[in-house]
Amino acid sequence: MRAAKADVDARYVINFRVEPGVARQMLPIDWLEPQIVNDFAVVSFCPYVLDAVRLTNVPRRLGITSICSAYRLAVIDHSGTTPRPAAWVPARQTDANIISKLGPRTLRTCFDRVHATITNDTATDTTHITINHRTGEPHFRADLHAADKPCSVLFEQTETFAEFFTAATTSWAPGPSSGSVVQLDLEAGDTRYSPLSVTNLSAPDAGRGATIDSAFIGIGGSYCWSCAGIREQPATAIAA
Repeated sequence: MRAAKADVDARYVINFRVEPGVARQMLPIDWLEPQIVNDFAVVSFCPYVLDAVRLTNVPRRLGITSICSAYRLAVIDHSGTTPRPAAWVPARQTDANIISKLGPRTLRTCFDRVHATITNDTATDTTHITINHRTGEPHFRADLHAADKPCSVLFEQTETFAEFFTAATTSWAPGPSSGSVVQLDLEAGDTRYSPLSVTNLSAPDAGRGATIDSAFIGIGGSYCWSCAGIREQPATAIAA
């Protein structure tokens, strides 16, 4: 009951550049610091289409399809004996009611319910992503198009991005009680990444000073998330 699995149909990663001082103010945990790439911190919005989402003890055929998403700040985690890449995920979203209900019980972190659509227009080779809060307020919108290579300050090559992104197998998120944080570990199968370009972007929740940098799509693979532990101690803000 502390792990969930899914097959990855498609994962989209839209990267933003953020000044390091601003990124530090986003972190409520003193053992995390922003990971710096080419003088910038990296905030990524990750909407993904998942198939066969299920608890690990549930047969695959009983899994569901869902669009989930999250903003993640790339960090260096100093909680262990050796610093390692990780991510701070302040909130997660899903369009599936059962995930929003079971998420806090299974992975010990919340999944906010949203309205989400991801459609592919084959005539124009465009992917349209629209995610709104249940109140109707916009959360994220973008049109994505296939690109020959990244146009990015952060990542000169797709391989550079893939190495950076997949190196973080641990994420931290708000826990089930006030002041607590939960550690989630991820086991991921092979996902193939390709560069995208972005138009018609609206990202009101990206944070102060976030500047669009690049986008990628990941196809294939599988995920297994597990709750690795909860720290009940009060979070301590890092000074800018």
